[in-house]
Amino acid sequence: MNKNKAIQDSEKVAKKQPEIKDKHKQPEKKEMEKKGDKKKKKLLLIAIPLSILILLGIYVIARPEILKGNFDLDYLLFKDSTEVAINEESDEVNTEEEVIDEETEPILVWKVDFENKLGSVAVSPDGQTVAVGEYLTAYVHHLSDGSLEQVLVYEHSVDDLEFSNDSSMLAGGQGTYGVLLNDIETGSEIKRLHGGYNNYVAFSPDGEYISTGNRDGIVWIWDLENYEKVKELEEDEPTWIKSIVYHPDGTLLAVTHWGKAVGGTPYINIWDIEKEEIVEKIDLKLNVGTLANIFKFSSDGNLRAIIDRTDDFKYFVKLYDMDSDEEVLKIDIEKNPKDLDFSPDSKLLAIGVQGAPVTIYDVETGELLYTFNQTGFEYGVSNWIYALTFTPDGKHVAVIRGDNSLELWRLPGGQPIEPRPKEVSQPAPLPGDVLFAPSSSELKDSAQSSLEELAQELKENFPNAKLTFVGHTTSYSPEDRNIELSTARAQSVMTWFEEWAELNGVDGWTLVAEGRGSSELKVPDRDSEGNFLESTAVVNRRVEIEIEVN
Repeated sequence: MNKNKAIQDSEKVAKKQPEIKDKHKQPEKKEMEKKGDKKKKKLLLIAIPLSILILLGIYVIARPEILKGNFDLDYLLFKDSTEVAINEESDEVNTEEEVIDEETEPILVWKVDFENKLGSVAVSPDGQTVAVGEYLTAYVHHLSDGSLEQVLVYEHSVDDLEFSNDSSMLAGGQGTYGVLLNDIETGSEIKRLHGGYNNYVAFSPDGEYISTGNRDGIVWIWDLENYEKVKELEEDEPTWIKSIVYHPDGTLLAVTHWGKAVGGTPYINIWDIEKEEIVEKIDLKLNVGTLANIFKFSSDGNLRAIIDRTDDFKYFVKLYDMDSDEEVLKIDIEKNPKDLDFSPDSKLLAIGVQGAPVTIYDVETGELLYTFNQTGFEYGVSNWIYALTFTPDGKHVAVIRGDNSLELWRLPGGQPIEPRPKEVSQPAPLPGDVLFAPSSSELKDSAQSSLEELAQELKENFPNAKLTFVGHTTSYSPEDRNIELSTARAQSVMTWFEEWAELNGVDGWTLVAEGRGSSELKVPDRDSEGNFLESTAVVNRRVEIEIEVN
């Protein structure tokens, strides 16, 4: 099994990240179907060492409309403008599972930096992706390695993000523009739920409804089958809503309110959804405006956790039994809390605070089990925790910080999250180093050895094939310049392969180069106001290799 440690930064070349671990499984062997000597064959998978993937700035994509047949090879995917470091594995046979079993402390799996402040984070119920909201944009990353999968453009800053129960849809609360529902696979808009100033959202446990909260303090419940509003939960003197949380059995809805603007008391209303009645009101002393979540139900529905403070500003989290309403645990917190979350098995409680690491507690005993420490990492206002959430396996925690970063941490005993299945026509790009300098079509000297290794692999697996090198760019420059640059870059890579083939006796290749400019963006690289998104542009700068096998 191949093991690689990498540093991921999906935004800027200048920002380097701490080492991370990742596991990449080799696909099972498959026999190539024989369709006749001259028939074209479909390339599904290309097995190339990950070291090549990470060190090149090229995409190699075998397009199903071009190729027919089956091969046991991994896709080659590379992206531009990313800093990556490699630790080569030793010759000793070992597995990531064996290493993980020896771990006693949480480890930072990967970290991604962004240009602007992050306001929300959500993990898909299928445990595959994590979404973060940044100003007018939401980014969807794969949980296994942090690779960028989707970009959604909004008309307002995104205050809350939630995945649907089947993980196919992402809801984004964008203020005066309502709640936007997007297809997570295609990024296309499914529905816009209008009305009021909708910031916060929650899907019902049965997946049939979505609740939205607005500035007027009214909760609207929508039927997801026809997107019609079916209920309104409104108190006598409503105030702005801060968060909405369903009880796991779907009968109760906890709604946190800011309270009156001046001298008011923040509070939580617990609603009986069917009766449309408030069954409990909980007054708070803590200013809820700075928190992501102040209230959570445990995943099994037996407990509820509340963040609050005393009159002399001593912070704590209290856990209450849902049946008896008795306090069963109190956890004192030294610093101002920001968020909390129960693990899926309800045995752990994660707490994020200002200026300190994330802490994980045993729900039954209150024992502090784990602290997310980073060597040489100084905690302060710029990097305090804004929000956090457990992953469905209960062994990972996604964290967003004030330094505009998204992190994934693994708890002891946790197994690596499986990469997305390879049997897809265009899998998400894997992080890689730049092949060209900015605005240049001249290959970097540092790319030569990696190109050599790639060419050797292609020679062994595809000695007789047509290789089409296709250059792509971002939308940053005028399209005539984009076409010129993308064509020149594709030509540079093709020329290198021509020279290599001649020196190494490869006479079965037909090489072609073309540039398509910004006509085939993998993700949007401009927001709704037309601002260029450098953090997504790295995915669009690429050279693809289309392989046609004779």
